[in-house]
Amino acid sequence: QRLAKYFGFEKALVTTTGYQAMVGTIMALADRDTTLILDNLSHACILDGTFLSAGTPGRQPEVRFFNHNSAKSLDRVLRTRERKNAMVLFEGIYSLDGDEANIQEMVAVAEKHENTVLVCDDAHGTGTLGRGGRGILEKYSLYGKVPVVVSTFSAIFGGIGGILLGTKD
Repeated sequence: QRLAKYFGFEKALVTTTGYQAMVGTIMALADRDTTLILDNLSHACILDGTFLSAGTPGRQPEVRFFNHNSAKSLDRVLRTRERKNAMVLFEGIYSLDGDEANIQEMVAVAEKHENTVLVCDDAHGTGTLGRGGRGILEKYSLYGKVPVVVSTFSAIFGGIGGILLGTKD
């Protein structure tokens, strides 16, 4: 409860690692009615969660990629998806290049498309972005616009564990 309150969310779930938090989140939320839409420079935890989800018999989501950090490419993929629901997976700070997500543009694009949920891996934004170090949502005052955030204790807090932040549901 204290973690959820600290990060500005209704609920928090603690896992063994941030990697497991992301893999488990994707596997739990994606199903055959979902298009998983990934930045093409996504971290291994996002890729592994996606591929494990895609390999689950009877639940396979559609998997699509958008050009790195491109809201225009994301919009095109959302317009051409084949499934009812969309889950857009991105990082607050990209681990491969260290650049910051164009999160304000991504939020604007997602709001134009029905049944679209943004999921942010903010492992590298937590502790480095925002006035209180709460990550990219705090930096841009986007609370409520990105309903699911995954982070870790190992990148900045010097501990072990992962964090899944969201609503009670």
